[in-house]
Amino acid sequence: MASSIANATLGITLEFITLGRIESPKPPGRETQIIAREGVDGFAYKNLGVRGEVYRIRGQVDVVDAASRATWIKNARALKGRRCTYVDDFGTSWANQLVHNVTIPENRAIVNPVGGKQGTSGTIMLTIVFGLVDLRTSA
Repeated sequence: MASSIANATLGITLEFITLGRIESPKPPGRETQIIAREGVDGFAYKNLGVRGEVYRIRGQVDVVDAASRATWIKNARALKGRRCTYVDDFGTSWANQLVHNVTIPENRAIVNPVGGKQGTSGTIMLTIVFGLVDLRTSA
């Protein structure tokens, strides 16, 4: 299976040459706030709920031209705030991942394209970084 990130509701599937983790997923944990008052011995805490931490994955793909690059960026940004499934370079499927943010750190011109998704016609190498929150487990 190809490296990809997808949301069935939106009908968006983005297939990458490579899609891998920059950081490992962090399962959600219970977050609390400590309550302490001067002159009172001890302390208490308030339960704020269950929250996951953001981790990042990076994908790279070659695109044919500026118009297809713009479409890729638009589709990637449309995933923000949505639950997605991504398949990494090792074929491991990660379901129920919330896309927290999407950044485009670079896109470069390719002088002599070879291979990739576009074969010899890919003229731009696009890098997309997704910030995800793992929603598969709860504390």
